Amino acid sequence: MNINVVDQAHAERLVLELEGDLDETEALALADRILNLLPARVPGNVVIDLRRCTLLSTQGIAALVSFRLAPELEGCSVTIEGQTNDMERRMLSLKMNRLFQWTSP
Repeated sequence: MNINVVDQAHAERLVLELEGDLDETEALALADRILNLLPARVPGNVVIDLRRCTLLSTQGIAALVSFRLAPELEGCSVTIEGQTNDMERRMLSLKMNRLFQWTSP
């Protein structure tokens, strides 16, 4: 799994592109890996872009929740973009809309 931090000209938005499979193997360290990539001052809106994510397992969803609940993100909005219809159905069934905002596919 590759994680790319997209440098945005607008300082209040940070985009994280996830590329590859977000499965049980990758999920174990995902939250820590992402937190290590964040700047010292986290912008008000963090976007997780799943367009290049080929698989999102239950453990991967749990890793996203763990990331979202990190103290560094307190007061930030976290948006999920680029998920497939299947990913969105699974996230809604787990009530992830309570933690994340997202744009529908």
